[in-house]
Amino acid sequence: MNALRNDSMHDLLVAQWEAARDEATSLLNCGENWDGEGARAVPKKLVEATLRLLDPKFLTDAPTDIYPAPDGTVLMEWHRANGCVHVANIRTSDRVEFVHRFPGSKPHSEVVMLPSQTEVSAVPSTNLAELTSLDEGAWSLAA
Repeated sequence: MNALRNDSMHDLLVAQWEAARDEATSLLNCGENWDGEGARAVPKKLVEATLRLLDPKFLTDAPTDIYPAPDGTVLMEWHRANGCVHVANIRTSDRVEFVHRFPGSKPHSEVVMLPSQTEVSAVPSTNLAELTSLDEGAWSLAA
């Protein structure tokens, strides 16, 4: 019974990561004025940076949502049952800003460098589900 449950959980996690990558790839379709109100196109280099970030070796949880911002950047969100919200704003091909909002506290943000494709495999996983406080260095990409 446990083996069946583990297989089902694995299949679900694989499906979540595949859906996140598909959602990120679809951002290439967001050309100029994609919202009908003058939004900027999402550059290919930002989609590529998003796909680098969407690696279970870097983050153990696939984001709840991925979407374009009107300024041409990419936003990813994680919503937690305890009310925590984490947002990643990918503005350049080499860095990402994480904003964390915990219930009853002010938002906290941190800008970190995105790893290169070869560095992704060397980065330990960060489990967003277990992040419950603003631990110093919780979002550091240093190995």
